[in-house]
Amino acid sequence: MENFLNTVITVYAALFPICNPLGVAPLFLSITRGEKSHRRREQALKGSIFVFFILTGFLLGGSFILNFFGISLDGVHIAGGLVVTGIGLRLLHQAPDSNRQGIETEEAMDKPDISFSPLALPLLAGPGTIAVVMTKSSQFKFHFIPLAAAVTAILLLSVTCWLILSQADRILETIGVTGANVLTKIMAFLLVCIGVQLFLNGCIHLLRAQI
Repeated sequence: MENFLNTVITVYAALFPICNPLGVAPLFLSITRGEKSHRRREQALKGSIFVFFILTGFLLGGSFILNFFGISLDGVHIAGGLVVTGIGLRLLHQAPDSNRQGIETEEAMDKPDISFSPLALPLLAGPGTIAVVMTKSSQFKFHFIPLAAAVTAILLLSVTCWLILSQADRILETIGVTGANVLTKIMAFLLVCIGVQLFLNGCIHLLRAQI
């Protein structure tokens, strides 16, 4: 039971800064501007459900995908570390009022349903979260307990996304846009740390294998 809980906490802690629903909240309000509250909550719920299925799909099928393409765990660690570090550095140096998705966000404002794209993919379940999930998939493989723990962590993450986005207007009224930007910078720094650690782990394992 202790290992199960530790795995849940570890996976959730690795995914939450990358998913960053607090940072997505202002953008979510922007692309759902003019929508009624119940419609916005519906989009938040559907988007969170899509996040769960996207990440769970890559978790359960990640090892098969990697085996099919002949990609090693060390390769996933190194590539995933570079991707996550790149996302973290981009968020750290991003101007507070800049638009993260540019043209994609403008197009989303004209879409009747933004729950899958761009909300779930790529705003919440983007390349960074997928890279981390595939790394966990290679580590856990066919071990039931850690896989179940990882799925539980993804479920908790999806619920967190729903809670934050469904109440995005109230949260931003409380902490303000400045507070959201500060939290995004903190998450970005954690992303850089996670990415560097993934990269170093891959390099260390690769070097040990060559000795």
